Amino acid sequence: MNHLPLRVMAFSATLLAAGHANAAVIYDNGGPNQTVIQFADASYFFTEAADEFTLAGGRNVVSDVHWFGGCVVNSEGTLTTGTNCPTGDFTLHIYGDSGSNSPGALLATYNVGNANQTLTGLTIAARGGIPEYSYATTIPDLTLTPGTEYWLGISNSTSTDLVWGWEVTTQGTGDAFQFGGGIWNARTNELAFTLTGVPEPGTLAVFAAGALGLVRLRRRRKVR
Repeated sequence: MNHLPLRVMAFSATLLAAGHANAAVIYDNGGPNQTVIQFADASYFFTEAADEFTLAGGRNVVSDVHWFGGCVVNSEGTLTTGTNCPTGDFTLHIYGDSGSNSPGALLATYNVGNANQTLTGLTIAARGGIPEYSYATTIPDLTLTPGTEYWLGISNSTSTDLVWGWEVTTQGTGDAFQFGGGIWNARTNELAFTLTGVPEPGTLAVFAAGALGLVRLRRRRKVR
């Protein structure tokens, strides 16, 4: 019996499974620069922050979101020094563009809990020093249109005596926004985040074709 097709099918299935387990970076808005945070807390005036992104063809399926941030004390309405954050409760929003380079229609919402909130051991300089946290979460595979501007929004729900903020980066063109007072407010900074996603189907097809070639070559050598 010829087991060649079965071998190739099994190998291709393995590649498909590995594709989701080994997501690649499909958008990088820059790493944190340990200087400032942009407030995005449901208990504060600015309840959400957002920044834009555009994906390339073949790299337009988002499966993971990564970002950085920290907390400051809200003492009777006055923001003071930073402190360790309580367990976070994050909501992610994906927006289309408004047509004027700002968040538009809401396309998707994901409540992701504490998003693997982890102290990095570094300090953000703002307001006397803020312990820095990294965040990473998976979302259901989200297929977006290549070459189209979208916006990632993040909001945290914490106790009213602490305010969470999304950390900025020096990379980018300064198009971030904060939502407060019922409107999106433009800012002159960029926010630190990366998006990762599953490999494009074309890449998996190339791997499968390569596997088929290897199996055939091995078979020919055995025949000789």
